[in-house]
Amino acid sequence: MRVSNYIIALIFFSAFGCDPKNELSSLAEEEISSGVVQDSLFLGLYFGIDKQAFYDHCWKINREGIVTHGTENMSVLYALKDLNDVDISFNFYPEFLDNKTHKYRATFHYVSWAPWNKELQSGYLLKVLPAILEGWYGGNKFIKIKDKKGPHYYKIDGNRQIDLYMKDDRLVVANFTDLKKYPFKLEGL
Repeated sequence: MRVSNYIIALIFFSAFGCDPKNELSSLAEEEISSGVVQDSLFLGLYFGIDKQAFYDHCWKINREGIVTHGTENMSVLYALKDLNDVDISFNFYPEFLDNKTHKYRATFHYVSWAPWNKELQSGYLLKVLPAILEGWYGGNKFIKIKDKKGPHYYKIDGNRQIDLYMKDDRLVVANFTDLKKYPFKLEGL
């Protein structure tokens, strides 16, 4: 009798207790209500920087050789390396709300990507990016959620939400969102 109760409890918790979407929603509520403000992003940029200050800062770090123009001169390109020292391109550009940045859309891809090079496809990059970004930001770990479109990875610390997903075989999309200005939602799911 005890074994059957254990099996029923195990099935119940497997089916209902470990849903990553529920875990993520709970984490979002907890982090937002904590009042912790995490506005720092990358390269000296942050949520709430005004439009002109964003352009001035990017121009400054461009002159220093840290970044350059991105895809079709419509984004900022930062070159980095993955955990195995392989070159990655990180293109980003913010959305402006009331002349300030509160959401940054970005893409990551391996510089040496080619359709026939399976080790440099977006699926592999999506698996290593959480560790890279956890190294940048610390705090909570990424939570993986699967759906029919593929895996998404979410990280929420205070008001800062990061979500990652594959756009195609080459690109991983990253959204850095200020949850003080945009309500929490599971993007793309």
